[in-house]
Amino acid sequence: MMGSVFGLTAGMSPEPLLKLVISETLKHNRSEGIKVSLSPLFTDQKGIIANFLNPHPYVFWLTIGTPIAFKAYETGLSTAILYFLSFYVFLIGSKIGIALIVEKSKSFLKNNAYVWIMRFLGATLIVFAAIMFYDGFKIIQNI
Repeated sequence: MMGSVFGLTAGMSPEPLLKLVISETLKHNRSEGIKVSLSPLFTDQKGIIANFLNPHPYVFWLTIGTPIAFKAYETGLSTAILYFLSFYVFLIGSKIGIALIVEKSKSFLKNNAYVWIMRFLGATLIVFAAIMFYDGFKIIQNI
């Protein structure tokens, strides 16, 4: 169960490999996105670079993944195998799912309406950032 949850979370987390899955799907097609999704198992040149430079796997395996794997192994070898298997099935499966969703929504993502929605949302975030900066500056002045 933990492997599934961790795999799904890792697969959907905004990180370089997910960005590469989305960009390759948008540039080419879903099969290119799926190839990048499989890079944790079988990797190409782009997948190697994305995985090597991405701190997410290192942090996960050093802090959470490995201790849980050892705990699973204490229960039994089959539990440890199931942990790794479920982790990678959900990690890769979620990235493949995202590639398929992106392929289906490719026309919308390239549409001018989407571009203007993103610009509006970006401008809104800038306004909120300015308000928060102003509020923070006021708080600092009162200290």
